[in-house]
Parts: sequence; structure tokens; C-alpha cells
Amino acid sequence: MPIQVKGFDELARALFDMADHMQKVPQGVFDYVGKLAVQEMKELAPVDTGYLKEHIKLSKSSQFTATIKSEAPYSQYVDQGHHTRSGSFVPANPFFSSVIGRIAGGELIKKAKVDMDGFISATLSRYGPR
Repeated sequence: MPIQVKGFDELARALFDMADHMQKVPQGVFDYVGKLAVQEMKELAPVDTGYLKEHIKLSKSSQFTATIKSEAPYSQYVDQGHHTRSGSFVPANPFFSSVIGRIAGGELIKKAKVDMDGFISATLSRYGPR
């Protein structure tokens, strides 16, 4: 789509505005993927009291990382399975590790890319022919 402007000042404003919007996309990718992951983890987490689900959090993100924590002390045992005191085994419920695997496998990154491409298209459409 061409950008139609009537003068240099209008062109400069449009380009600066577009650049400002485009800079936000790469900086927010890991934050966005982290939030997607937390949302999916919460959907998959088993609920007895709700404590586990409530304590899955995106603790920090930067341009290149996202840190997700489950602050419930028993999270690992639920996610990976565990033996009870009586010796029986409670099978894994990989609410956390399965989502991490989907990030590592690229599935959530691809979803974020599709969403971000939509954001870019929406931003650029603001500068279409009038």
C-alpha cells in the first residue's frame, strides 16, 4: 500500500509515527510469547484449590528473554509426576513443561509471529490511500 502525503512535513510525521510503532514489535515479542505461555499453562493446570493456577506468572521479560515461574512449591511434582509416601506413583500432568516444549519447538513463536504480522498490517493500513 502506498503512503500518500501532501508535503515533506506530513511525510516526516508519517515515517516517524510508523518507525515508533514498528520499534515496539521486536521489543515486545518475548513478553508476548511469555504471556501466551502463562495463559496456556493456567488453562492446562489442574485445579483443586486454585493455588497452583494462580501462582503461574511471567516474572520478567526483555527483548530476548521471558522468565515464567510457578511459585506453588509442589508445581514440579504435579508437572513431572511423583511417588506418594505410600509408594504409589501419581502420573505427570505436564501443564508447565508441555508449554515450554511448544515454545522451544517454535509453535508459540509462530503464533506470536502471526499475531505480530497482524499488528504490523493494522499499523500500516493506517497509512493507506485516503
